[in-house]
Amino acid sequence: MMGQWTLMVACLPSARVLTNGTGYRRVVGSPDPVRTREIEVSQKNYSPGLRGVLRFRVSGLGALVTACAVFLGACASSPIPPPPSGAGAYQSGNYQEAYRLSASEYSRTDGVRRDRAALTAGLSAHAMGRSALAESWLRPLERHPDPAISGRAAATLGLIAQERGDHEQAAALLSRASRQLDGDASARANFQAAESYAALGRVDSARLHYRLARGGTPAQDQVRTLSNERLELSGYTLQAGAFANQANARELANRLSTRAQALGYGEPRIVQRTPADGRVLYLVHIGSFSTERDAQTARIRLGGDAVVASAARR
Repeated sequence: MMGQWTLMVACLPSARVLTNGTGYRRVVGSPDPVRTREIEVSQKNYSPGLRGVLRFRVSGLGALVTACAVFLGACASSPIPPPPSGAGAYQSGNYQEAYRLSASEYSRTDGVRRDRAALTAGLSAHAMGRSALAESWLRPLERHPDPAISGRAAATLGLIAQERGDHEQAAALLSRASRQLDGDASARANFQAAESYAALGRVDSARLHYRLARGGTPAQDQVRTLSNERLELSGYTLQAGAFANQANARELANRLSTRAQALGYGEPRIVQRTPADGRVLYLVHIGSFSTERDAQTARIRLGGDAVVASAARR
């Protein structure tokens, strides 16, 4: 029987062949000496420290592979992971890290990349509740030529204005953002614009934006459902206040009860609403009117800070 041969392949940066039987050794379990040839294969793109060894034994008239050991896919190099990004951290909800990374990227880049870093920094600051810091990043982006950047900046600035109670500015910013954005982002901007218009007593504008929000493709059914609820409201009412605390709403309703009933508007009622952001609000509504003109007349007679709003069902 012919002797067995072992072919050893090792990944190294160089390429040469050790020829002509330089030495013999015995394979365990075989009585015959084995002549070994080593072939070093060039792999210039792989790490020199990574070695894969393949052993093949050839016997008789055919070839039979009897053993194979390969490290990490036969000398395949490990891919280098991309560096962490502010946008990635923001998407994962790590807003503090997102702000740190984005501020760092802003300081060492330019052009659109720098503007996107500023956007992420502003969004992250807002998510952390740091509205003033968020505004400082987002204001310069309001008129950016890329609608994806200017739209998101305007939408977030609109939410900040809404949180302050400045519904006039909020409605304008969110309405503009809804036209710059598309899909889910546009639907959410339309809904929040409608909420601010409703708070201002501009019912027709509110209804328009509720319809636009309903016609979008919100990722969460909540936006569509809330828009449908708002559009199902009929007539008008006077909204005397909106509170996060039900006890405060009840206190105002009790204080206005005598005057409202004396004017023939009935007992003030408390209506619970849950906006798209999930925060529960308790609204104090007085009276029901078929036209906006009637509601405006009633508002003047009632006095105080009440505004005309869409009538909510009990």
